[in-house]
Amino acid sequence: MICDVHAHYLPRSFGDYMGDRYWPPVGQATRTGLACHPFSDLPEDISGRFDLMAAAGVGRQVLSPHWPPYLPDEAEGVHATDC
Repeated sequence: MICDVHAHYLPRSFGDYMGDRYWPPVGQATRTGLACHPFSDLPEDISGRFDLMAAAGVGRQVLSPHWPPYLPDEAEGVHATDC
């Protein structure tokens, strides 16, 4: 089984909390960067991710957040990790 150990995602709640601090916002497709690929926890992105994995013969992915919650305010950064 092929395991992709370098896959990223951006949960919708995290994207909503971070607002315009990061780009691209979750759910708003762009033609460049990460947003070209299914990257959120939206149902259509999960389905799209599985489709791409199947096409590439990938059986599993190790997901890591795309953006770290580095914020100037410590409390906000801690809250972002709970999203």
